[in-house]
Amino acid sequence: MVKDLTKGNPLKLILIFAAPTLLGDLFQQFYGMVDTIIVGQFISTNALAAVGITGSMMFLLFGFTMGFTTGFNIITAQRFGAGDKDGVRQVVAHSILLSVGLTVVMTAVGLLTIEPMLAAMSTPPELMEDALAYITVIYWGVGGSVFYNLAAGTMRALGDSRSPLYFLIFSSALNIGLDLLFVLVFHWGVAGTAIATIIAQALSFLLSLWYMSRKYPMLHFKKQDFQLDFRLIVQLLKLGVSIGLQSSVTALGVMILQGAVNKLGSDVVAAYTAASRVEGILQTPLMTLGVAMATYTAQNLGAKRLDRIQEGVHKCMAVALGICGVCMAAMFFLGRQITEFFIEASETEVVSIAVQYIWVVAPFFLVLTLLFVYRNAVQGMGDSMTPMVSGIIELVCRVIVAAFFSAPFGFWAICWSEPFAWVLCTIPVIAVYYWRIHRLRRSLG
Repeated sequence: MVKDLTKGNPLKLILIFAAPTLLGDLFQQFYGMVDTIIVGQFISTNALAAVGITGSMMFLLFGFTMGFTTGFNIITAQRFGAGDKDGVRQVVAHSILLSVGLTVVMTAVGLLTIEPMLAAMSTPPELMEDALAYITVIYWGVGGSVFYNLAAGTMRALGDSRSPLYFLIFSSALNIGLDLLFVLVFHWGVAGTAIATIIAQALSFLLSLWYMSRKYPMLHFKKQDFQLDFRLIVQLLKLGVSIGLQSSVTALGVMILQGAVNKLGSDVVAAYTAASRVEGILQTPLMTLGVAMATYTAQNLGAKRLDRIQEGVHKCMAVALGICGVCMAAMFFLGRQITEFFIEASETEVVSIAVQYIWVVAPFFLVLTLLFVYRNAVQGMGDSMTPMVSGIIELVCRVIVAAFFSAPFGFWAICWSEPFAWVLCTIPVIAVYYWRIHRLRRSLG
């Protein structure tokens, strides 16, 4: 069911909108955790490290596709907030056409760059076979990811965050079941977990498409909706490519850092993989509030309700900082116990390395909270440049650490790279948010 976020109590609307998304993201993180447990416990520690190495490659490709569709959905939310139903239908139709082209290009690019990227990241020889098997299968399934994210994002742009939750739960549950079948019964190794992922995403997209065709009369397309409007295409590409590149630039920095980690040996790679999983799980509620802010800001910008944008950002920030405190406490006091879900407790050295990373990044979750809320608010305003600049700053920070500090300081440099990047890329995002608020206040009188 569509939901208008331009009327009613801002905080209540944001939280109601964010709750299903949070549950979905937590369920997805739970799936990721189970997937990691299956790989680490039932295949091998080397297999876990190999999958971890491909994480930054997946982030590079899928980060771009998710950013691309996010840009489309922001424009959808703006049209919906303005009450332009014909405009919503036209934007979604053009988003579908552009996503077809995106799938073809990204699949080809991904498959052609796998081996050069693994080599450039200094992948240890003992991990190469598993890493190659896993990421090749994943890249063949790019289309399922693109269209699932487009469908889920479109529903959220219309204020419906509950329906994507159901499809995500279905996808994650199916993924876990197929993981167990392909790994424990068919013995397909890491390739089996990748096959499970692409099957689950594809089926979830098909169900989403069927549901949207039945439940959203607004999206009953007409022939003219697909007649190319080049001004709209330029607008979609401008925002979609910019946000996609921001994600990819960030991912490139992660990949460069992963290359530095790979040089430190398989134990460090496995520890970094597990620690990143823990970090990702605890980032989830903060990221979810950020996603909610993007849709909320976009709809209210379409309705020209600047007062509601400001109120929503301030109240969302207060809630996010409270959640941040809980996440930080969990990292300090339960970091080791959570890490041991991914790595056998007998691997004491690997566990200790992972905990070292977790304890260093924990205090800087405060900065990360600011980044998520303000960056998504800026994206909701249709800003196509600031996210890119923020991503470039992250890239530069990680390149500096990998090039100059990883060799002399080892894993300690890796631990400090994330806080270093977060602090420096947050500053311009906050500055631009308040600058844009000032400009909007003047333009709206």
